[in-house]
Amino acid sequence: MASIKFDAFESWFRKPQNPIQPINLLSLTQSFLPTTSSNSPNFASISSSGFFSRKPKKPGLDSDKPGPYKQMVDQFFWECENLPDYRHTPEVEIFLNEDPFFENKENPTEDELKENEKWWQDFRGSPVVQFLARAEEIADEINRIELKENEEPFRKEDKKLWQAVPHVIGLDGRPMPRKAIKTREESDDKFWDFTKQFFFGLWGFRQRPYPPGRPIDVAQAIGYKRLEKRYYDFIMRSGGWYYKDRLGRTRGPCELITLKTAWGGGIIDKHTFIWGEDMDEWAPIHMVYGLEPAIATWEGLVRQQQLSFINFRRVYLPGFPLKGMRRKLINSFKKKQ
Repeated sequence: MASIKFDAFESWFRKPQNPIQPINLLSLTQSFLPTTSSNSPNFASISSSGFFSRKPKKPGLDSDKPGPYKQMVDQFFWECENLPDYRHTPEVEIFLNEDPFFENKENPTEDELKENEKWWQDFRGSPVVQFLARAEEIADEINRIELKENEEPFRKEDKKLWQAVPHVIGLDGRPMPRKAIKTREESDDKFWDFTKQFFFGLWGFRQRPYPPGRPIDVAQAIGYKRLEKRYYDFIMRSGGWYYKDRLGRTRGPCELITLKTAWGGGIIDKHTFIWGEDMDEWAPIHMVYGLEPAIATWEGLVRQQQLSFINFRRVYLPGFPLKGMRRKLINSFKKKQ
């Protein structure tokens, strides 16, 4: 017998047989992104299941062996520590002390000694050898005379500085003499040669040709002490100095008295970079001609001692180097390491 349904809304509230699934955002994003798998073959490659696939290597005994570059570095450090120093061995000393032209035999026979003595007599008796030996003696004497003639400059106040500068060794092994100005006329000629060449080049005029291999020694013509005094006077009159502090920041403009105060307080020293008028670039104070004597005067040193006493720090004597300015020895470097 068939059953009759009286509830007209029964089908509306019953659970459907195939309900709608909620949207899975994770699977949706993975469907748009390309899937990369380690087992998938490369693009346009023939996929073979097992014919060309390589088997993973088993970790053997050579897995911990360093690479070639690591071996080279290890060998370099080992050689630095273990290889002996051949610079002062007896073989090297013999090689350095032996004559480059003549062989010295250790146990010569009587015949060899007589032959050697006869050869030396013939060699010294040769007129060519005598001429060359006499030429060397004359060259040494001429060099000594030139050094003697140029040992004193024209200005007497520069004599100590002139003699303190060592001579440059020439290609022949002899010290090359520095040409000293002898007379006042020569000094004036040097000065006016430099002045004409400098101002004509500065103003765009045609210069008189001057040999480039022999530059004009205008510093000697003016005088080293005078030149330093002129730079000192220029520095005393100029203003607007800038210096770099320990953080690298530019400080300034400062007058000269401000730099003296900073020097006395230990804020700046001779290694501080400074810039002023007519300077092309930054330079340390001790490299600017005449600047360090203008800043580190005697009153500045006294001020530095006073500040040292006030701050209860160590008193640095005028001739005693500061902590960072002392000479470094090899033992001190070894202790630090």
